[in-house]
Amino acid sequence: MTRFEHCYSAREAQELDTADVYDVPAEKAPTSRQKLIEIDPQNGPRWLARCSGDYAGGLTGLYSCPNEHDLCVVIEGAAYILHTATPGAADDVEEYPTVHVLPCRADNLLILGSFDTLTAYGPTGFVWQTESFAHDGFAIHEVRGHELVGVAESPAFGAREFRVDLRNGAHEGGTYWVSNGPRRRSRVWKRIRR
Repeated sequence: MTRFEHCYSAREAQELDTADVYDVPAEKAPTSRQKLIEIDPQNGPRWLARCSGDYAGGLTGLYSCPNEHDLCVVIEGAAYILHTATPGAADDVEEYPTVHVLPCRADNLLILGSFDTLTAYGPTGFVWQTESFAHDGFAIHEVRGHELVGVAESPAFGAREFRVDLRNGAHEGGTYWVSNGPRRRSRVWKRIRR
């Protein structure tokens, strides 16, 4: 786990035990491509999340969030925000497959990226999602002040620099032919269980 203060412990569990088990997402049938995550909140019952992924070779990891009660779990490219104080409560992240996770402590954001967009998660939930700015993926190079800088790839245009304003998700550059600025959405996720 990386970077943000949190009030729980989390780890991959190897087998079921006496803790309550919740499937994340709840509507997805268990598959062979899943991980069992043990969540132990400081002020609440220990529980297990059985999280499914399905992008072979995709990113897998546990990441703390700007909200001290939230945990980002990525299993083979499928990302979820688990609300650790409420067993089974989770949000499904629309970035799929999630191939980038970048904690930005200065802006108090966890940045999640697919092959062509980025989404920011803050202390109160999802904050913004960019429009598409890459055709064939991108690399994040650095954060300069409130700006994320990287290079987007395209077979037609080659490599082109892009910049994303971390305060609002507005972007410039990249290789996608449409660049209309930020797409602000009040809900960029699906409620799984509360």
